[in-house]
Amino acid sequence: MTTSYLCKVIPFTAFCLLCLCTQSAWAQDHPLLRPDTVIFNGVVKSNTEQALAGATITVEGTNSGTATDANGFFRLAVPAGKHRIEISYIGFETGYFSVEIYSDAGHVFHLEEKANLLETIEVSEQGIDHNVSSTDISVSKLSVQSIKSLPSLLGEADIVRGLQTLPGVTTVGEGASGFNVRGGSIDQNWVLMEDIPIFNTSHLLGLFSVFHPDAVKDLVFYRGGIPANYGGRGASVLDVRLKDPARDRWQFKGGIGLVSNRFTAEGPVAGNKLTLMAAARASFPDYLFKVLSEPRLRSTNANYYDLTTRMKWQASEHDQVSLTAYFSQDAFKMAGDSLTGLEVNASSTLFQWFSEGVSLKWSHFFTPQVSSSIVGAMSRYRPTFSIPDDAYAATFRSGITYKALKAETSYYGRKHESALGISATGYNIRPGDLQPDSELSAVNPVNLADEQSLEAAIYANDLWKVSERLSLMLGLRFVWFANLGPGRVFSYQEGAPRDDMTRIDTTNYSSGNVIADFSGLEPRLALRYSLNKNNSIKMGAQRMRQYVQLVSNTSAALPTDRWKLSDEYLLPQTTDQVSLGYFTNLKNNTIEASLEFFYKRQENLPDYRSGANLLLLEAPETAILQGKGRAYGAEFQIRKTQGRITGWVSYTFSSSEILIESPYPEDEAFSGAYYPTNYNRPHVLNVAATYKQSEKITYSANFTYSSGRPATYPTDKYYIGGVYVPNFVDRNRNVIPDYHRLDLSMTIDPNPNSTKKVKGRWQISIYNVYARKNPFSIFFKTRNTSPIRANNRVESYRLSVLGTIIPAISYEFTF
Repeated sequence: MTTSYLCKVIPFTAFCLLCLCTQSAWAQDHPLLRPDTVIFNGVVKSNTEQALAGATITVEGTNSGTATDANGFFRLAVPAGKHRIEISYIGFETGYFSVEIYSDAGHVFHLEEKANLLETIEVSEQGIDHNVSSTDISVSKLSVQSIKSLPSLLGEADIVRGLQTLPGVTTVGEGASGFNVRGGSIDQNWVLMEDIPIFNTSHLLGLFSVFHPDAVKDLVFYRGGIPANYGGRGASVLDVRLKDPARDRWQFKGGIGLVSNRFTAEGPVAGNKLTLMAAARASFPDYLFKVLSEPRLRSTNANYYDLTTRMKWQASEHDQVSLTAYFSQDAFKMAGDSLTGLEVNASSTLFQWFSEGVSLKWSHFFTPQVSSSIVGAMSRYRPTFSIPDDAYAATFRSGITYKALKAETSYYGRKHESALGISATGYNIRPGDLQPDSELSAVNPVNLADEQSLEAAIYANDLWKVSERLSLMLGLRFVWFANLGPGRVFSYQEGAPRDDMTRIDTTNYSSGNVIADFSGLEPRLALRYSLNKNNSIKMGAQRMRQYVQLVSNTSAALPTDRWKLSDEYLLPQTTDQVSLGYFTNLKNNTIEASLEFFYKRQENLPDYRSGANLLLLEAPETAILQGKGRAYGAEFQIRKTQGRITGWVSYTFSSSEILIESPYPEDEAFSGAYYPTNYNRPHVLNVAATYKQSEKITYSANFTYSSGRPATYPTDKYYIGGVYVPNFVDRNRNVIPDYHRLDLSMTIDPNPNSTKKVKGRWQISIYNVYARKNPFSIFFKTRNTSPIRANNRVESYRLSVLGTIIPAISYEFTF
């Protein structure tokens, strides 16, 4: 990011904020309100000063009511005078407060945590009718408690696995990194943790996610209806929000399991103005591989650790500063080189990947209605692998670095909740660097040129409560993206396919020069129309552009896969999506149901030429093909939020296809007609249930079923030079067997109402109860059992990642 660009962006940011603040200050006079009506403002917190998002506020004797925002704030118009206020929140005692309201002065309310959760095990932290009354469409809000209630793999609560139980979310297979949303690839998901982007969400090659469960407060997951505040990805946004550190005293929490151990400490550092939370987790499951029968698997080594910290400083009554930092490291060593993509015969390969990020946010509250914030964030992801053998000793390094600065002003009024912001983002990508580690190594050094870019955006978003029945969310985002030098661009013969034979020239660009640039508007819309207090219809429409993408032609993304910026050959992906849904509440809001339909159209969606090796490819435009994509489907969900039995059932039908018009004759077999994407799964069913037998014993179950994903099987084979060569024709026209799995767990809380300082609970879980060998992939081998080649049979084999029952026990403690 150059100084000249920042000099242009920062003054413009200040101007925008000044304009909005002026408008907001004028708006708070409320010229349309009756003289005896005032705006009631407040904030709802726990007794440990945690902001409670989604708490329900009701003013007795009136029709006024609302819910708190992400920071625990609320505002609503009430007649001036004395009122009795009722505030309720999941897992907390309902609070009743008598207040005198004669001005816009703010109030602070504290709720006490419930000791008996028999009737309060809920899926989300929202108002009891939020799914009907809000404009949210294709949006899910989950608390970490609901995720912890699900049966876990090896005793580790996992946010991404919990996410996969929601409608529209799938994965290509067990142990695969990332997740797919409504027919989108994994790189189309914008994953944020307190404004820090996470480029690899997985530990242990996809078995666990990188989010520490004890550090997370809640998450908001958008698969549609995305506000203009977010941009840069085409499918979804996952916004993970961390807990604010405890302000009253130091608290400690931890967990001990078969694979990972974790510990969290939080409390005041200097009075209650400066607080700190630090959450660490480490895993060393090597001993589990030693009990396996396959010798190659017994020699596998794997481990990971991560550290999440958050510091918050209440500088004044109107100012607060938060600092969040994250670091993680993974190591995975396996026999052979099956993940490197290099044509070497190594005895073992050590994979390592590092993620690190930091964000600093300052928030200022001018009034209870008007606030501004400035946040700076940095994130870096660095995958490597090394081969120790002397004959092929080498180390590969790559990475992506993100730096961003964003300023935003928000206004919360009776009819409008508005935001205006501006941001500048810089990317630096290291595509790949392979260097031999010894003079005897046969590996040739390769160093691909780095890529740089600048992305600037300005956005406005407004939630307009038109009437009791109608609400609108209107948003507009404008983005300008530039691929910057230093760099070089190859030229090819006009009208000919791009490859080494048709390359005719090279253009070099110096530092800071624009190699290619793109810009465009991204409109957003969401609409809610209430039929009555228990039923509503919602509609959403959005356009998203993506300028950075993951380059991978494997079914599951690998740590070594490279990132690529848009340029004159790799055009930005554009996604247009419309959604329509019906939402209803039954039995006094204890049962929620929804039915949504969506259609998605994509431009410049990438796929790859058959057999392309992208790892160290100097000119990826010779292997990447871009075409049109389409996805459509229906999502149904019903959930029960109160009682001894709680949980949800979700079913998704969807289709995801791509059309490629390839100029290469060898791609003719799959070019010119729509075919399924690698991650297409038409049918997905999830059932999650929790049964509270007593205050001490809770049972949980999770069942998942999904159609088999596409695969490409060989139609015939050739015998060339003593080697059988399979012939693949129809891309993704075959399907691997369906996937289904049942998990069970029991949680034992010996003394839930104990007043002792140290409390603990046990969880016993069984993953894959009936030990199904769910196939991750199908491969073929020719059995050379006959001297007559025509008689040698081809046999198919299935690869299962976790093809057995996996019991686990874990212990969680607090003090």
